[in-house]
Parts: sequence; C-alpha cells; structure tokens
Amino acid sequence: MKFFYIRKTKQIVLKLDIKNKYFTFLFIIAFNMFFVGGDVAEIRDYLKLKMICPHCEKNTLRVRSSKQPHPLLKILYFQCRDVDCGFTCQANLEIKHQISPPSLANPNINIPSVKMIKPKRQTHD
Repeated sequence: MKFFYIRKTKQIVLKLDIKNKYFTFLFIIAFNMFFVGGDVAEIRDYLKLKMICPHCEKNTLRVRSSKQPHPLLKILYFQCRDVDCGFTCQANLEIKHQISPPSLANPNINIPSVKMIKPKRQTHD
C-alpha cells in the first residue's frame, strides 16, 4: 500500500496492490499540507495530533488513554516519551464552534457557527 501526493491538483492517492489488481483511492486535501509520499505508518504519524512536553521541551507527549463522556468532549491522558522526564497530564479536546454545518445534523447537538476570518493582507508602502 502506497500513498502519493499530486501537487498540481492537491490530492492524495492511495494505491493498493491486492492479488496484482490495483485499487486507487483519492483523498482531497482540505488544508495546506506538504506531503511527498511514503508508507502508511509514515502518513499515520504525520497526521497525528502532536504536543511537545512543557517540561523537557524536547519530546512529544503520547496519548496513553482517552475517554469521551460527551459527543463534543474527549478527555486525553498524556505521557512524555522521555522516561527521565516522566511528565503525565490530562487534557480536554472540545468542539466549540463549527465552520461548516453538516449535511446530516444531529438534532441533539447544538454547536455555534462561526465564519472563517481571512487574514488581512499586509500592504507595503
């Protein structure tokens, strides 16, 4: 299984070789991302949420466990990858606003909408 990035069209293509038959899946990129291709493990690591340890500032925190008590809230338990540091913490991942409303909205969920604000262009005098 291989992923390829097509710069011109900003698309990611997944190519599977199953019994000498090629299946191609196309992923449209919805945000700016630089990607050149590789195996599935590399892509999975690239797309993961990453946080730097606030104490040793050299290693990323790893999610050890999580729970989702509400559809809009996930509680994450992090641990520093540096054994000598040993930092552990709890973090909340919360959905606060929606940028684009869903086509199949859940009537029990009410998320306030916000408009994306484009950054102002700097003018050079």
